[in-house]
Amino acid sequence: MLVDRLVEGASLDAVLADNEGGAYGATRALIDDGHTRFAFVGGDLGLTSARERLDGWIRALEEDSLFSGDRLLGGMAIEDGYRHMDELLRREDPPAALFVVNLLVHLGLERRLMEGGREAPGGRLTLTHCSILPRSAASQWPVSTRRRTRPSCPPAAMR
Repeated sequence: MLVDRLVEGASLDAVLADNEGGAYGATRALIDDGHTRFAFVGGDLGLTSARERLDGWIRALEEDSLFSGDRLLGGMAIEDGYRHMDELLRREDPPAALFVVNLLVHLGLERRLMEGGREAPGGRLTLTHCSILPRSAASQWPVSTRRRTRPSCPPAAMR
């Protein structure tokens, strides 16, 4: 049994999160907070979960004609987030709202910001993703998370 992502070409049972819906909802929350400049950060598009999150992000932005195509794709690990934040810090006018593909990429983004060298892009930065993130007392940036509901399935499927 697979959990949270499919393996293409394999005929296996799976318990899946609503990755597209979660990304859509998190992005809508950023739009509702007044953000207008966005980027999608991280993601191995060979993984269904990353593709679904990207699709939900794009759908939310397209509804309000805010989709700019700004994507820093590649990777699902801490070092990938670090590398992507390094790129964002070099931009003159970076986006202020980042949808981060997962917790590990998020931690890499924050690690790079905490090292200093420059304040958060534009002086204000909001990060959001679909993973559970325990708040760090050291974090200086607003973080929005979308809690995923536990999938509804028979107890036998969860064993």
